Amino acid sequence: MATIKDIANAAGVSVATVSHVVNNTRFVSPELRKRVEEAIANAETPPNFVVKKKMQEKERKKNKMLMEEQKAIVADAGPEFYLYLTSSPFAHFDSSVEQELRKLAGEQGCELVRVSIESEGMLEFLTCSLINSSKMKGIFVTASVATEKLSEILNSVSVPVVIIGNSIPGVACDRVSTANEEGAYKATMHLIRSGHENIAILCGSEDREFNRERIEGYKRALRDNQIPIQDQYIVDDLKGKVSVKIALDKLLNDVHQPSAIFVANLDTIYHVYNYISEHEIECPKDLSVVCFNDFSWATLINPPTTTVKQDVGQICKEAFLCIQDRIKEIQTQSEKSEAKTILLPNQLCIRRSTSGIGRGPFGERAGDISDLVLTEEEQEECQRHTFTAAMSFHYSGKSHSLLLEEGIRNIFDKFNIQIIAVVDAHFDPELQSKQLRSLKLLEPDILISIPTDTKITSRAYHEIASGKTKMIFMSNIPNGFKANDYVSCISVNERSHGRNIGRGLGENLRKMRLTNVGMMKHKSEDFYATRQRDSAAEQIIVEEFPELKICDTKTFVKAEETYELTKQMLEEHPQIEGIYVSWDAPAKYVLNALTDMGREDVIVSTGDLEYNIALNLAKGGMVKAISAQMPYEQGEAVATVAVKALLDEVVPSYIGVEPVYVDRYNLQKVWQKSYKEPLPEEIKQALNWTCLNEI
Repeated sequence: MATIKDIANAAGVSVATVSHVVNNTRFVSPELRKRVEEAIANAETPPNFVVKKKMQEKERKKNKMLMEEQKAIVADAGPEFYLYLTSSPFAHFDSSVEQELRKLAGEQGCELVRVSIESEGMLEFLTCSLINSSKMKGIFVTASVATEKLSEILNSVSVPVVIIGNSIPGVACDRVSTANEEGAYKATMHLIRSGHENIAILCGSEDREFNRERIEGYKRALRDNQIPIQDQYIVDDLKGKVSVKIALDKLLNDVHQPSAIFVANLDTIYHVYNYISEHEIECPKDLSVVCFNDFSWATLINPPTTTVKQDVGQICKEAFLCIQDRIKEIQTQSEKSEAKTILLPNQLCIRRSTSGIGRGPFGERAGDISDLVLTEEEQEECQRHTFTAAMSFHYSGKSHSLLLEEGIRNIFDKFNIQIIAVVDAHFDPELQSKQLRSLKLLEPDILISIPTDTKITSRAYHEIASGKTKMIFMSNIPNGFKANDYVSCISVNERSHGRNIGRGLGENLRKMRLTNVGMMKHKSEDFYATRQRDSAAEQIIVEEFPELKICDTKTFVKAEETYELTKQMLEEHPQIEGIYVSWDAPAKYVLNALTDMGREDVIVSTGDLEYNIALNLAKGGMVKAISAQMPYEQGEAVATVAVKALLDEVVPSYIGVEPVYVDRYNLQKVWQKSYKEPLPEEIKQALNWTCLNEI
């Protein structure tokens, strides 16, 4: 960037002459002025001193224009008016406050006069022209940064003053604001419950009260969840695009880069999204984003942004009530009560800019299978060996298990890995233990298994682990195993699975203006997978659909128990209108119980795209939403990890394969994607018939 000395040298004049041209402080001949102006114009980037001067001139003209505008408003005002002082008239919060205050003033037949207090000139104008007006009923103030002059003015007036937002040092008056700390706590807790631990916060100057409060809310959420507070994740004093870029460059290129960012100020979110777009970062897959303040285009961008929404309308109503109470005190000459502070709650608006992070058995973050690519070199290496594999399934009769096996076989065939045994335990842990001991005698190079349970089969798995066979688990890990006792665990991304089911239930209840929910959860402390799924579903229902009420929660061990549990739930809480069920097997018993009770009005949302569940959905029955696993893709993920493990490559200890949300409108497409075959004729006819009846 050119300096004043560079400009002087380029123009062939002194530094003083350049200064006089820029600041118009002395006569400079037209010839010299032209040379200086041409040197400035030809500079690669405008010199700092020129930019600063132009900004000052622009600010002076803007303030003069605003001053003339306010004089005109006061001159034309009705018999009475309220004064609104703002230090940031064009900021989203301040302009929203102005809109609400103007509406409330109008309902009283009064005007609202807005004065920008960004400069001392405006404060002087305020002192001279408005403060002593007999038509003024009261003053509202939003000041992100307060000055001694402003405090002096507010303390000198005889009319009531209400501060909206930040407090002003030395001014003892009523204050109405949003609960900044609590809002930041909610936003951070949402990210933590979604599986995030490396969470950064971006905000403006910590000198501003609302920023300090939001940082404290962020820190409190981390402390409450025993997550270390890391200084490098707290980035404040951001001012514009360049500072945001520098901050994100540093954060996202770090070894311990955050998986989520909490943007504490609205003006920062613009620059964050510009950065995400320019660097082709996929939100929320690569980075989840939450913003404090619900901006007008939050729902219009892709993905829609999760925000902390301030209730500006209620804030302004409370501020008006405070002013009215103070006016009554003056009119009745009552004793002045103490100044009060009212902090109003925020609403967390969960949208698609945040996603859940799947967590493995030991809390490890889910790896992405797309990062593991098999190469021709690996194929050639495998073909030089004679690797063997065995598979032990909890049950292989379902389409899910058959597709899982097919996905594994297709890759193993290409890589010359021989499958020497496949066994089916028929959900019997004792039988699976015997089968595992038989497989141990075959000494396969790798064992792929879905444990029937985590306790009874544990010893048999440990016996295999003591040998040379490598193991890949699916869905769950036997008791007593540590992360280094096996290669990897692969399953559906349970957090996404639960979120899909919970969101499906919530959206259908909201659409039908229903509110009462029952939860049918799996009762097993040993199965981290269903525990994570159930927790994610409940989180979505509570956070994303605050109008819903969870009336009852029942837990089951065996799927068939849900028949009686459903009857019990509905007898105790007949008002229940929607039920969450962990997966398809218990969901079938829930549907049977509801049918037998004549409660086919109840909405059901569940996991796994099983035939009868899909048929109920197609018929327009009780099932309204399903989260479908991708068994073939899970099989491919297992085989990919197995190949790399056999070649002694490092692989993630946990991989979560993303599920797909299903409703009647995409059922046919998802069935084809999941099962690699067309929708069965019976389901297709039911779907067509239901669609015809809706026309």
